[in-house]
Amino acid sequence: TPTPTPVPPTPTPTPTPVVDPDTVPLFREEEVRVPENWATFESEAYGFRISYPPDWLVMDLSSDEWKDVLNSLPEGLLRETLNEQLKALLESNTAVVLVAPTPDNTEGAVPFVSNLNILQVDVPADASQDVVLKGIIQSLKAIPGLRLESMSRGQIHGYPAIAVLYTYPIQDKEGHLFHVVGWQVYVRPKPDTLYVLTFTSLAETFPQRIKDFARMAASFRVQ
Repeated sequence: TPTPTPVPPTPTPTPTPVVDPDTVPLFREEEVRVPENWATFESEAYGFRISYPPDWLVMDLSSDEWKDVLNSLPEGLLRETLNEQLKALLESNTAVVLVAPTPDNTEGAVPFVSNLNILQVDVPADASQDVVLKGIIQSLKAIPGLRLESMSRGQIHGYPAIAVLYTYPIQDKEGHLFHVVGWQVYVRPKPDTLYVLTFTSLAETFPQRIKDFARMAASFRVQ
C-alpha cells in the first residue's frame, strides 16, 4: 500500500487591511508646498490661519477693514459688484473673502473674479463624516443647474476633510452665459465645528487656478 503524500495545510488568508479614508492626506505635500513669497492671513475671531498669493486682496468680514480694502480699488463695476457680494456674505458666518487681483472674464456686463470665502458652521458632534457628506451634497443640489464632478475624503493636518468639485452656469444681466467651477473643502477640526473653504472661478481659468487653490487649502490651520 503506497504511503500517502502529506498535504500541507492551507494557509489562512491574510485579510486586506481596511484603510480609513479620513486618515489619508487629502493632498501630496510635495504638490502643495507654499511659495516663500506668499502672505498669511490670521483670523482671531474664527481661530484659523491660511496662506495666499501675495497679490490677492483680503476682505476680513469680522471687522470693518474690508471696506478700506474695497475702497482702495478703482471706482467701477468691479468694486460695485464686490460690494454687493460682500454685503450679502455679512449675513452669514463668513469669516473672510480672498479675491484674485484681476477678473477672470473680459466679456460680459459683470466682472467675475476668482475668489475664496471661508465660512464656519456648527454640526452635530455625533454626526459621522458620511452624514456630513450627505448634508453637503443636499445643500449643493439647491444651486440651479449644478453638476457634481468629483468628491474625495482625507485629512488636512490631522483634521478630517472632504473636497467636492462641481460646476454650474450663471448669466449676467446682458444675457452672457458663463460656466463656473466651484471647489469646496470642508475641514472638521472638532466634532461640532466645520470650516467651509469655497473656491470659485470661471471654467476657462480654473485649470490655471487649481494649483494655488490646493496650496491655499493645504495651508489652512486651526489655531
